[in-house]
Amino acid sequence: SGIDKNKPAVNEAKQINKSISALGNVIKALAKNSSTSISDPSSEHQHSNLSHIPFRDSKLTRILTETLSGKAACVLIANLSNQIDNAEENMMTLKFAE
Repeated sequence: SGIDKNKPAVNEAKQINKSISALGNVIKALAKNSSTSISDPSSEHQHSNLSHIPFRDSKLTRILTETLSGKAACVLIANLSNQIDNAEENMMTLKFAE
């Protein structure tokens, strides 16, 4: 039947939605913690006011833990051409990479 053929796609869609929802929860908790630390930076109990970040709720958020928590380094590689015809494009690329 048609339902049986679509079952793997439906299950995959459910998993994708679960991962996106978990990512939203992580971002929301990070934003909440960020606003808590900004609103009262002198608080002695600042750490106790921070909420739990649910990184382990999905594979996606586990993979992105380092990136989302600000512990990752980012590298941008700009590919330039040595042809004079590409000078304008090279400049735009360099401005973007700046």
